[in-house]
Amino acid sequence: MAQSFATRSNLTPGQARTVAAWRFDDARRLWQSGMAKHMNGAVYLGGLALDCLLKARLLEKHPALRSTLPENLAQRERARWNLVYRTHDLEAIVGELPDVTRRLQDASVFGAPRLDTMLKSACSRWSIHVRYLPKRVDAAEADEFLRQVEELRRWL
Repeated sequence: MAQSFATRSNLTPGQARTVAAWRFDDARRLWQSGMAKHMNGAVYLGGLALDCLLKARLLEKHPALRSTLPENLAQRERARWNLVYRTHDLEAIVGELPDVTRRLQDASVFGAPRLDTMLKSACSRWSIHVRYLPKRVDAAEADEFLRQVEELRRWL
């Protein structure tokens, strides 16, 4: 019998970063196809890459999330565990990472787009529900989003 593709296990920051790189590569390849029907998929996968990177940061900051069952955690940590393993709420994850926001603010160069603003924009524009979007994302919009994610990858 074939093994399930969806075997669940605890996640390490390194695993989350590896998956982020794979999903971003998938997103770029879909965008590079130039086919309008693939732009939604490109945005969806680009957002998943950002999701994985933010979760890696959360796992680094809270190591107990890597190996503990949620019922063994305090209420606040259980909420963080849910952010890693049960949701794709980018804005909520960023809310748990004020150090990341400060780092992005400090790294912003005068005259260039602010990295913290870029992160806020990317997180507010994306949702797991992009996969159900009944309209097509155009190539320019998909490219802009992927460029934001690519820039943020360097800092996350």
